Amino acid sequence: MANTYGVVFTAGGEISGEAWTELLEHLDGWQADEWNGQLNVSDSATLSQYEDLFGELIAAGLAVRMVVDGDSESGPEIHAWFPGMASPEQCESDGKGAAIPLNDLRKAAAENKTLDMVIAEHAHFDREIPPLLIDGRPLVDADIRS
Repeated sequence: MANTYGVVFTAGGEISGEAWTELLEHLDGWQADEWNGQLNVSDSATLSQYEDLFGELIAAGLAVRMVVDGDSESGPEIHAWFPGMASPEQCESDGKGAAIPLNDLRKAAAENKTLDMVIAEHAHFDREIPPLLIDGRPLVDADIRS
């Protein structure tokens, strides 16, 4: 049996009503609600399940942050994608936010990068997710439950 992980998605941005209807099909079976105007999805899922939903949110053009709990083999991670990024990025998490491992800091120092440069490279992991707008209208729980 595949391992399951606790996962939380936060997504926002602009989406058409038609694209939203298509996305709702992919949310079936997930615990989803509106939180601060954003789509919030939390549940336990296998690696392939959460990667699939992450891909669907990106394909819909939404900004998305995904936080995955760790297990005995790997620690918690944060995955992020915002419109304009070539591909999603991931980093380790300390359970509160992005964590930059000491080895990565040593590597950056060897490359003559300043701490400000390293922090800037990780800034999108803390970047604010915009509210989700469906045809210009703010998301409400009824949009998810309908």
